[in-house]
Amino acid sequence: MVGAFAVSKNVKKSIFNLEPEEISYAFKEKEAILESIHDATLAVGTKGEVVSINKKAREIPYLKNQIIGEKIQHEQLLLVLTSMVNERLSHKSFRVLLSEKVYLVNASAIMDQEVKGIVFTFRSLKEVESYAKEFSKIKEHKENMRVTNHEYLNKLNTIYGLLKLNKVEEATLLISQEVEKQQDLISFLMESVSSPLIAACLLGKTNRASELKVSLTIDKDSCLSSLPSHISDEKIVTIVGNIIDNAVESVRAKPNKDGKVLVSFTDIGNDIVFDIEDNGSGIPRDMIDRIFMEGVTSKSGDDHGLGLAIVTRNLKHLNGEVIVETSQWDGARFTVIIPKSLSRTA
Repeated sequence: MVGAFAVSKNVKKSIFNLEPEEISYAFKEKEAILESIHDATLAVGTKGEVVSINKKAREIPYLKNQIIGEKIQHEQLLLVLTSMVNERLSHKSFRVLLSEKVYLVNASAIMDQEVKGIVFTFRSLKEVESYAKEFSKIKEHKENMRVTNHEYLNKLNTIYGLLKLNKVEEATLLISQEVEKQQDLISFLMESVSSPLIAACLLGKTNRASELKVSLTIDKDSCLSSLPSHISDEKIVTIVGNIIDNAVESVRAKPNKDGKVLVSFTDIGNDIVFDIEDNGSGIPRDMIDRIFMEGVTSKSGDDHGLGLAIVTRNLKHLNGEVIVETSQWDGARFTVIIPKSLSRTA
């Protein structure tokens, strides 16, 4: 009787003194709460086995067929799980690529002196960014105005100085050069690039590079006529935009050097080819095969390591490829090749 009483007391303690009907109600209540959460939620044990998954999480194609009790297979999720268990971390935020979409993930540990499991909450980065843009429009407009004002104030001061020195011809030349430079770029893009989306991307990247004191030049011999119906200009913008961003960041990270990025493109022949090269630090040979893997980056912080992985995924859909070489300035050169024909195999 004493033994039975001790066992009974221990069992009651482990189930928080709940009666069977209370346990049943708590379980149903937990299921109802989990399904009512608007964010995708996935709970796993310390070995990666799925404990629970809500309806919203099953809407993500990668998690659609995940079975309770089976181990998750995504490498990045397993790495985060392992690090949180080993280091006894209570929380961690990161980005992950699932089914061609980037998600913001919050990992919260289930703690009882040590980590007993992890709850992953997934939010679509695109959705989060759409909300963020609504709140950041005024701030962004203010920052753009500040940068533009600073840039043109410097030029106005120069023009004012030239006029005060009676250097009218020099002042007139400076004004005409500034106007012609921007107008020439816009005219060139309108004539050479048939897709307004790609042209706008290149113009935006050029202006952004200028603000960051990086010289981004587009080869005047470049041309890109109408795209085949199966090639999405949005995918090309994603591919080229990410590589250009990486090039600009690479040259900015190298001290005491004037940053240069050269972009050229052509659709002559059977392929559409983009060349993006810079005078940054380049890509080490042992990193060339790894830089396209998700999470691999030379930059600090948790928000990097996805750009080139996204490039690879989009190129796969277009049956294309990317080649990494050394640029003419000993930096990096990325050559993107996209076949015009669907029949060509990668």
